[in-house]
Amino acid sequence: DTHEAAIDIIDANGATVSREEIAEGGTKEVTIGDSTVTIKVLTTVPGYTFGAKWAKFSVLSQEMELSSGQRLDPNKDANREWRVVLGWKNRGASAGGLEDDPDHLRTIILYTTDTQNLIDDVLEEGDYVPIVQDPTNWRLSYGGLDIDNDDRDTLKFQLERDSTKNNLEIVNGSSNFFCNVTAPYVKVTSSTESAFRLAGRSVTTDEGIGPTLYIATNGLSCDAYGTEFLRNSVLITSSTSVTGQDRFILHNYSGSVNISYELAGDGETTFANGGVIVIQNNTDAANWSATASGLPLNETLDFNASQITDVRTYFAISEKAGIGTSNTVEDLIVFALRNASSGTSWTFNFDGAISGTNYLEKDKIRYFHAGPVSAARTAGTQKEGFITERGSVYVGTDDTAVEFKIATTLGHAQFVLATVEAAETEAGTVSKLLGEGDSYTTENGVTIEVAEINCDAVASGTVSTGTSPACVVDDSGLSAVIMPSNQASVTTGVPYGYSNFAPLVVLDSEAANVGTLVTVGGPVVNTVTQQTLAGSDVADPATWPNNRLVREIGPGKIVVAGWEAADTLAAAEEFIGQLQSQ
Repeated sequence: DTHEAAIDIIDANGATVSREEIAEGGTKEVTIGDSTVTIKVLTTVPGYTFGAKWAKFSVLSQEMELSSGQRLDPNKDANREWRVVLGWKNRGASAGGLEDDPDHLRTIILYTTDTQNLIDDVLEEGDYVPIVQDPTNWRLSYGGLDIDNDDRDTLKFQLERDSTKNNLEIVNGSSNFFCNVTAPYVKVTSSTESAFRLAGRSVTTDEGIGPTLYIATNGLSCDAYGTEFLRNSVLITSSTSVTGQDRFILHNYSGSVNISYELAGDGETTFANGGVIVIQNNTDAANWSATASGLPLNETLDFNASQITDVRTYFAISEKAGIGTSNTVEDLIVFALRNASSGTSWTFNFDGAISGTNYLEKDKIRYFHAGPVSAARTAGTQKEGFITERGSVYVGTDDTAVEFKIATTLGHAQFVLATVEAAETEAGTVSKLLGEGDSYTTENGVTIEVAEINCDAVASGTVSTGTSPACVVDDSGLSAVIMPSNQASVTTGVPYGYSNFAPLVVLDSEAANVGTLVTVGGPVVNTVTQQTLAGSDVADPATWPNNRLVREIGPGKIVVAGWEAADTLAAAEEFIGQLQSQ
């Protein structure tokens, strides 16, 4: 009562090279030459007549073993980084019934716990993670961020060592006074107007707003007070400034200075959510309360006042880098100014060492990732070119400057999951002649519709027999790129408005002094053709392939001709076809 399937394997010449007999539910691995396949017989039906005898089976060239909780295909040891979870279900099960006796496979989950073993380094745009290592049929490609430098503000901290900033007019309610900012000091600039906002304290209640800050890292003196204000006080352009005369708000240092920088916070200006620049001295950074920031600034640099005595100014930028729970834990960029007693030795670019170990290294910053993550607020040292979770770029550090490109909107990483074949297909160009309102669907199912054609065409010279006028076509904006990863591009063709240049067809006797022309007809019937072909290698019609000629003979002179009238018509159709395909 068993019915095996009889399966013949036949070569290209129709000869049987192997006959296999496999029982229903059975599997057999068959090797023919260098090829090995697995045949699985699912169903056999004996029937009572020849036509009723049949088998249902699968022929598989690749096979993988999946065992829940183990590596993918463990016996072949080819996918060490991938693990498997199999999810089952029992259709129609009831409580206390057959929960442990599943009858359907519900899900197959592949996961990896360490992508660092699948890629060489941090993913750059265009890099990918292989989904299954062997054979790799799928790739998860990183397509970069959905923002670029047009969506970033240039934020620069510049150390000015040489000269004191003198006679800055400070607004203090209804009265003014003048201050000198003692060199060295730090000038902070933004490429965006009104980037910074500062509510004045201690000296004035006015509000400052603008693209420039002065940080008095070496103190300042003011004529009305006769004493030096605290080091790290900040000046910003006053909102009551008079045109042509800059006035400033003074924020006297008191524990810290918080500068609202909402470009980094999507409009928010709280430390926990982002949009704040903080300046602190060494002592205050070491004792910053958890309610103010989450942790002391100097801990992000692994410094403290007793060990690093010549770092007296710390800078932090709090960015918004997420939504929901991630919005309540700040992303933090931290760096410091080494400002010892001698102004000439001040620098942003230094190694801060504790017990011989570098914590803040040259050309680097410290960075805290937003939470919730394991070991939230764990700091890391990041080098030039680092991109924050928000999408900001750390441009670099030198002796006198630290520069960033701060994302003005939250950036999102773009990933594309595609087969290897799709990922490796080279970008192609499809050219179609489309009118306004026309559409075209590519082989990949992408539909392109011409919404508008903006074309300015001007005829040059006299238009002659069959000629295409010399035109200037504005084709800007007529090229579309198909995402993701620029895998295809579509360029629209722009039809000329021939009716605007009538008459296009004239006799050869009227074609004198024409610079650009298409001459139609052979040398016997068209004198312009005869003159154009004279001295060329195709002057004799007997040399024309297929008794017709479509060729540019000289600059601006194209001959469309045939041995007989029917040949000339065929040549004209060929010429028109070439025009439409461009």
